[in-house]
Amino acid sequence: MKERAEIDGPADADAYRRAITVSDERLADDPEPLLRHELLFKRGTAHSQLGDHAAARRVLRTAMNDDPHLRRALDVANARVRRAP
Repeated sequence: MKERAEIDGPADADAYRRAITVSDERLADDPEPLLRHELLFKRGTAHSQLGDHAAARRVLRTAMNDDPHLRRALDVANARVRRAP
């Protein structure tokens, strides 16, 4: 059985690169918040599958902060918790 993060070859890598490009194009249209979150999540996942973990982490953090259902997970809120006595 193939591991989830395993890429079978150039075709898989090209598909992930295309997913990033399509996500970028759709994000440029300033979509509504739920769609924006979904596009960012897919973009971050594609970066992860390609092995670019720094970009994946950055994009997934943005997705987390943009998700209207995860407002409690905002970086700002997390920073406040860290400063609490």
